[in-house]
Amino acid sequence: MKGVASLKINWRENLTSDILIPRQVRRKYPAFPDSLTVKIGQWVKEVRVKCKDEVEDDAIDISSSTFNGLTIPQGLHYEIRMDRNTLVFGPVIAIVVRKKRLTRSLLNELKVYFSEYEKIKGLLYVCTEANINKSNKTIKGYSYNPYRNNGSCWERGVFPFPQVVFQRYHMKRSTRKALTEAKCIVFNEYFFNKWEFWKWMEPHPQVKKYVPYTQKLDSIKDLDFMLDRFGKVMLKPNLGSLGIGIIQAEKLSQDQYLFTCPLMKDSLHIIHRFTSCPREQEWLIENIKKENYIVYRKQVNNMEELHRFINTLIKHDYLIQQAVMAKKYNNRCVDFRVILQKGKEKSWEKTAIIARVGKVDSVISNFTMAGFALSAKEAYKTIFQLNETQVKEKEREIIQVCRNVCNIIEQYGVYGDVGIDVMLDCDLNVWIIEINKRHFHDYPLFALKDEALYRKVCTTPIEYAKALTGF
Repeated sequence: MKGVASLKINWRENLTSDILIPRQVRRKYPAFPDSLTVKIGQWVKEVRVKCKDEVEDDAIDISSSTFNGLTIPQGLHYEIRMDRNTLVFGPVIAIVVRKKRLTRSLLNELKVYFSEYEKIKGLLYVCTEANINKSNKTIKGYSYNPYRNNGSCWERGVFPFPQVVFQRYHMKRSTRKALTEAKCIVFNEYFFNKWEFWKWMEPHPQVKKYVPYTQKLDSIKDLDFMLDRFGKVMLKPNLGSLGIGIIQAEKLSQDQYLFTCPLMKDSLHIIHRFTSCPREQEWLIENIKKENYIVYRKQVNNMEELHRFINTLIKHDYLIQQAVMAKKYNNRCVDFRVILQKGKEKSWEKTAIIARVGKVDSVISNFTMAGFALSAKEAYKTIFQLNETQVKEKEREIIQVCRNVCNIIEQYGVYGDVGIDVMLDCDLNVWIIEINKRHFHDYPLFALKDEALYRKVCTTPIEYAKALTGF
């Protein structure tokens, strides 16, 4: 049963019962019991109830001793519902973030997630994994309260386990297990790697054809097989991100191979980390056309050197992936970041598509490496030369393929917020390059300077979290 539109909680001293119920609640639930169970998040307690006409019509008065040791901020607006003999307050939603400390500057950045509070209501808070107490089912963090009068919308406290957790940081399995065993819904729960993604897609022909063929790098034979089949391949760390560690490989002759790796200038250590290259000079550094960007090229001319290089990659859990010949724009790779999210309707919808144009002569399209971004519609027309009808058809195809992918990953966990990297080749075929579970929500802000879109990207998952609570 849907809750009452909006009620505040007021703390009161010396109440003759634990809770005083206002008139509008009595009208909605005429046969109100003298005692019941109160539930906020995953915290429950048996309480005594009285109905009083003098209680504010938009508030429930609760004895200050009821929630001993817990922080339930006053003045917040809750929806309520009766589940049999349980009075449920909600929604109660937590965002788990990566940082060890919730600094003032970080909290200021996180405010945008709760900027639609009037639509969501309830107890919304942020925390880190380190402050999740699995034994007593409480979490230290900061709750969002837009009604505070002291200049800050954040209130530090100890909160009950929530109804829903939005995981913006890959928590330990034991933490996720503790939350789910306490009946919390954790969405974006499992951080799958590139190999798992391929194995999930492989049994589904309607999706597999859109994903570059992938296999593990276990030997030089694997590399040769893929090069003979596709001409060029991409070597990718199974758990890599941001284009770091990606190497393009091609075979020049029987015993000659060329490896190309783009890097930021301040990330020279990456080439050593992923290749154990003893000397930077073993790689030819070229194309330093931007101060912060470098292209490494390494030519291997004998099998002994190739064995040494490939064995190093194998130790770092590398995959081999079919290289997609992306449509080029002024000799730059182009791809799209498709942000698919669930909102209050609990269905996958496109929030944004952003075109990313890589650095000149780069083998990847990471626009932070001396590239740039533009709106998808502009890219369709200027780069791919599509007319209005073709734009609509191609975008419809991209979105449908991405939805199909999301429907498959949901067989392995609860998801509601992803950033999918999509590429169009020279024949305008759609390719799913990667799916990002913790994608950067500020992408629209620093890529397109679009504050409204940034706000939508951040608030849509909170709408989904509320829908998961049943409110």
